Amino acid sequence: MKAIEVFAEKGYHETTVDEIADNLNVAKGTIYYHYKNKKQLYLALINEGFATLKGRVFEIVEGSGNAEEKLKRLIQVQVDFFQEYSNITFIFLREFYGNVINRHELTAILNEYLDLIAGILNEGQENGQFRPLETEVTTFMIFGAVAVSTLNYLHQPAGLTPELFLKNVIEGIFYGIKGVERQK
Repeated sequence: MKAIEVFAEKGYHETTVDEIADNLNVAKGTIYYHYKNKKQLYLALINEGFATLKGRVFEIVEGSGNAEEKLKRLIQVQVDFFQEYSNITFIFLREFYGNVINRHELTAILNEYLDLIAGILNEGQENGQFRPLETEVTTFMIFGAVAVSTLNYLHQPAGLTPELFLKNVIEGIFYGIKGVERQK
């Protein structure tokens, strides 16, 4: 993942294949042997990262537990992933929300992950754990809230321990800002 560090530091357009090769201690030709061009390498790195995230979350979705437990574990896995792979997360969000060129490819990567969140939300609505809601909006809200708050936390921890940060994210998503009492 050293190549992703170069992209994160300099951005896609400012990064050269020469710099990536130097960072990896390989010949430039080695990169072109595996990838047709810089864009293909870039998208492959993002796809690989999100494949890791999807794999971790898929285990939760297919595992035991009710929808509420699954969603809490999904949030924890997403927070952990974004902390472990902050460069991929930063690049993905920067590209997804700012670069029309790669948006089509990135949308396909993101949609597969969002489908996992939506599945948990639908399960929770069907079994009465979650109130009726607009699944697509809520799915994006969960992904975005976790992603942006985690990246902000990584850059400005504000004295929170990782455990307290996670607790605040989960409670914010589940119980909102209105102070609705948690169901026990």
